[in-house]
Amino acid sequence: MHPTNLTALDLNLLVALDALLEAGSVSGAARAQHRSQPAMSRTLGRLRDLVGDPLLVPHGRGLALTDRARALRAPLKLLLSDARKLLEPPVPFVPHLEAAHFRVVTSDYAQVALLGPAVRWIAQAAPRVTLEVLALTDDPLDLLATGRAELLFGPPAACPTWCDARPLLADGWACVRRRGATLPATVAEYLALEHIDVGTALRFGDPIADALGPDRRRVRLTVPDFAGACFVAATSDLVATLPEPVAAAAAQSMGLSLGPVPFAVRAPGVSMIWPRRLEQEPAHRWLRAAVVESLRRA
Repeated sequence: MHPTNLTALDLNLLVALDALLEAGSVSGAARAQHRSQPAMSRTLGRLRDLVGDPLLVPHGRGLALTDRARALRAPLKLLLSDARKLLEPPVPFVPHLEAAHFRVVTSDYAQVALLGPAVRWIAQAAPRVTLEVLALTDDPLDLLATGRAELLFGPPAACPTWCDARPLLADGWACVRRRGATLPATVAEYLALEHIDVGTALRFGDPIADALGPDRRRVRLTVPDFAGACFVAATSDLVATLPEPVAAAAAQSMGLSLGPVPFAVRAPGVSMIWPRRLEQEPAHRWLRAAVVESLRRA
């Protein structure tokens, strides 16, 4: 394979490629770029030759991205962002004066453990900065890759090569049951109970199953998030195994019985993960520092 001749590369082609991958159609990309559809079709042809992949293929009544096209989305965003930064000098962010809105992807574990202190600190230091929590989708990294979110709070292993991360939390696990119910004191007692599983935890691996090895819990119910597990545990005979901050908050507010997990489990760590294209963006740098400072003061 011969290396690509960058001297023959037109940056406008990459801008058009970004529009095509974002729109998923020639007509949509043409509108976004204020170009005619025939012109965008010709550009797509040049891109196919350049990349050696069809990029967009017929699917039903429209087009679908190929695997190569989907793989290009995040690095292309990073490349174009870096190219813009070469030409646009950074403008300092003045937190007590400027407005900004940041979208964060996180589980309810990180919401319980992080967002309260972060929002309190941000409200004091930057009254015109607001946050929006997005649902933890099947592919949260796609939200970062496409610019629909600026931060992800997730396990360290979730950080891809095109992102940077900073560890924030490394809590333990705890068991909760309805008020007055007996908590498991041994592995045998734990396995004798019926359990609630949480989809959020399963999405990034299953540390409880890893810790138990060949032994298996009897999972009666799987819910999407930790909050749902708390409410079900409060009104059933099931036991939920949760990160300690979530379990402690639920025990205090809902009167749940709270106790330790009777075996060693890998800590459900949380890292702050962000695309490298935002590394030097002034407002984003301030946000990351604010999150770290809020935890230090909590």
